[in-house]
Amino acid sequence: MQRINSKKVSMVRVVSAAFLVIVSFSNHLSAAMPCECSEKHNVPWNQAKNPGDKRFVEIRKKIINMVSDEEIPSMAVSVAKEGRILWEEAFGWANREDMLKATPHTIYALGSLSKSITATGLMLLVEKGLVKLNDPVEKYLGPVMLRDYLGIASQIKVYHVLSMTAGIPHLWKEHKDDDPNPPLPVSELINRYGFSISPPGEMFLYSNLAFAFPEQMIPVVTGQTFENFMEKEVLLPLGMKDQGTH
Repeated sequence: MQRINSKKVSMVRVVSAAFLVIVSFSNHLSAAMPCECSEKHNVPWNQAKNPGDKRFVEIRKKIINMVSDEEIPSMAVSVAKEGRILWEEAFGWANREDMLKATPHTIYALGSLSKSITATGLMLLVEKGLVKLNDPVEKYLGPVMLRDYLGIASQIKVYHVLSMTAGIPHLWKEHKDDDPNPPLPVSELINRYGFSISPPGEMFLYSNLAFAFPEQMIPVVTGQTFENFMEKEVLLPLGMKDQGTH
């Protein structure tokens, strides 16, 4: 773990990168499209935009080999420059059991990439003056309380949570579709596991649980569900119509 100085988090803005590469992995369902197949293991790929640029030749071969060797079930790739798509293609099966092919429009789980999107949602509230980065995070948690074993809960600021310097340990809780018990709500996760193991600002500590706090704060501040707020204020304004939160 790396010790760092406690600093205020800068305002986050969504900007278009000069050269953006998005790669996603999944075995989620997708509608089938006409495709080619590699000779090895009869693995399909869907080519929406031909990668004529020679820079993509080697990585394309590597992707085909990874899917063919069953290192991953599928992959979707999109390369864009200055708002123009240069290469868009999908490889492998979105669902191997049902032989449904991945397409460039297959919806994938983003995993921890969603943390930056969640942070963007909270920073919109900061821009509107509804949340202050230097306020104690407890101010925006409603009835939820941190477990204060070290007597430092009041020192944990909003920017500590966003920068993962609050000392909140990592937590991995996966809920499977066939689990008979419903997933714990975010408020209960914080009530049960929300505590700090070091003074805020002392060290960087990667933590899934830290980003449960913005998910709790947004409904408390706005009166909307987290899902509704993110869709209305972040995702749809960015033109992200084929998406969902869970």
